[in-house]
Amino acid sequence: MEAARLEVEKLRLETQRIHKHSEEYQKELEREREKAMEQARAEAQKIIDEARETANAAADEIRALKKQLATARKRSTELDTLIQKLYESYALGKITEKRFDTMLAAYEAEQAELEQSIAKDQQELDTIVQDEERIEKFLALTRKYTDLSELTTPMIKDFVEKIVVYRTIRPAKGQRTRQIEVHLNYIGQFPIPTEGMENENE
Repeated sequence: MEAARLEVEKLRLETQRIHKHSEEYQKELEREREKAMEQARAEAQKIIDEARETANAAADEIRALKKQLATARKRSTELDTLIQKLYESYALGKITEKRFDTMLAAYEAEQAELEQSIAKDQQELDTIVQDEERIEKFLALTRKYTDLSELTTPMIKDFVEKIVVYRTIRPAKGQRTRQIEVHLNYIGQFPIPTEGMENENE
């Protein structure tokens, strides 16, 4: 009878030890989760700040390119007028054929260079405007969700475009790693904090 009582007591103590260990493990998991969430919040804030800086820089670039394009287009129109007047001067005999050919070649070369510059600047402007629109849409989302302390389903649906999970890699026996990419709407891949995170054990 005494042996059975001792065995029951031994089992009770072992159960308490396991329960205590389980509680400590759960607390450790909670601390790790909080640490990962804090890193994610810091990274999210960094991305928001960078998006704001990029939007401001894009606005400056757009203004500069628009001004540059307006100047180039104005000069191209002026060259059209100059070429027309050059033809008139040649037709009326006011300038020699040699002078006409030299001036015409110079005007046409300048105009061809301007046309290339205008096309390049317009393409760059279109790209920057599209990027700025995407960044503004992302920033509008950040204004909609001011509290990033907890992820909600609507927040995930609004922010996350896709999540890419790669195959598991086993760099060493008893270990495995898996690369995960999170792509946000409008701005692309979100860097996942890995500091302090360990490989999963088998």
